Amino acid sequence: MALSLHKYDKDNFFPGTGNWGDIGGGAGKHYALNVPLNDGIDDESYVRLFKQIAEPVIGKYRPTSVVL
Repeated sequence: MALSLHKYDKDNFFPGTGNWGDIGGGAGKHYALNVPLNDGIDDESYVRLFKQIAEPVIGKYRPTSVVL
């Protein structure tokens, strides 16, 4: 499972991907979750959003490692 948080500024994602519809491909299809973040997000909003998304994903997939 890949969970990616990407900066989003109008029509552009950094580093070029990160749309909600980018869900992986081949054997990894549906094992990618992209979260576009508005340009200028503050720390408090980022932490709240991260916890709301990452905690359920970690609970569901129970990874043996996490890479940040």
